[in-house]
Amino acid sequence: MFAGNFPPWPVILYVVATGVKCIPQIKKFEISPKKRLDKILVVGKPIMEKNRNDFEKYFSGRLNSRKTDAVPSYKVIPEMKNLSRDNIKEAAVKMSAEAVLATRVVGVDKKSVLIPQQMKVQIDDIATPGGMVMTMSPFIEGPNVKNYTNVRLETGLFETKTEKMIWSASSKIIAPDSVDEAIKDFSKAILMQLRIDGYVR
Repeated sequence: MFAGNFPPWPVILYVVATGVKCIPQIKKFEISPKKRLDKILVVGKPIMEKNRNDFEKYFSGRLNSRKTDAVPSYKVIPEMKNLSRDNIKEAAVKMSAEAVLATRVVGVDKKSVLIPQQMKVQIDDIATPGGMVMTMSPFIEGPNVKNYTNVRLETGLFETKTEKMIWSASSKIIAPDSVDEAIKDFSKAILMQLRIDGYVR
């Protein structure tokens, strides 16, 4: 099902946190005729069930706000363990979705960066009999090690009827901080490209 260069089901969605940047690289496949999609089933399968619901709900909500009917898969397949190939296909057909949008992680890169020593100044207000006095105390901070996490994801848009991929994107979320912000940054980047390519409004 949903053949092409995108790996088979189940898909996995694992967004660790806020993407300072989400950089999509797009690949489009020729289909005939190409048309704007009116109804899409949105699917993700994270490590944590809550993250699945949050992602699918937000992404679907953004599509719906753009007048594209979108349904998060958790509404038709409540339990994540049941996100099988056959169940996703059946749900898409039953709800008359023209396509399935699936997102999964392809890698999580962790990098440690050494921050060298830095001269800093601590400013304090001290109460004295004559009033408040500002003091400045220089100090040396570091060296410190800062850990960064970059998340690499793939998103595929599959035509329900033919089960073929019609669009895909590889994305990187850089230096994430929170799940909520990562979902928003990722969704914004992918939806913008889908609109540019004419698949959604």
